[in-house]
Amino acid sequence: MDSYGNAGSSWKKFIKKNKERLNEKAVPSGADLLNLSPGKQVISVVDGKKIISWSHGGYTVNEDGSDYLEQVIFAIKAVRNNLFHGGKELGNIPGGVEYDEQRDVDLLLTSTLVITQIVKELGWSREFSFQQE
Repeated sequence: MDSYGNAGSSWKKFIKKNKERLNEKAVPSGADLLNLSPGKQVISVVDGKKIISWSHGGYTVNEDGSDYLEQVIFAIKAVRNNLFHGGKELGNIPGGVEYDEQRDVDLLLTSTLVITQIVKELGWSREFSFQQE
């Protein structure tokens, strides 16, 4: 909860608690999602004007895999944010690409598979329990 009383997510806590368990072996589709490298919309300044552009920094996992889950969660959040909040004019902004419906489908399906693997590995049932720690 933030200082205004709004509920918030605890991604850092989730990652810290589960990073050893939710590794590449347990969540293999995470590697596929990272390879798809979902972009992120950012505001850039060009000639003194603010414009929307795309950042494709890529997702890099440490050699020991210790940040695998963190990178996978960042990628899922990018897909979710683009779906619900991102601009839909990919080809019309700097760094954008021509609209590719199949890529969007691949990103959504791969993200769904990752979430399914996480739910299965954690043994969550269809009825989620919400507990405050």
